[in-house]
Amino acid sequence: MEFFFLQKMTAGNIALQNRILSLMSKNSEERYMQFIQLYPDLIHRIPKTLIASYLGISRETLSRLSH
Repeated sequence: MEFFFLQKMTAGNIALQNRILSLMSKNSEERYMQFIQLYPDLIHRIPKTLIASYLGISRETLSRLSH
């Protein structure tokens, strides 16, 4: 059980570090394209406001990128 939770915690930390690096080093279009690649089905399932917040951009910028 301990090994399982250690693996989950490690995977979560790696994902968090990758997201922080993405926010620091990529522009908004690159972050949006990466989001589409990682989570293609979420684009149509969750509000665009939440996606924009996750990407660190405004709702208007997201609308411009998605067209």
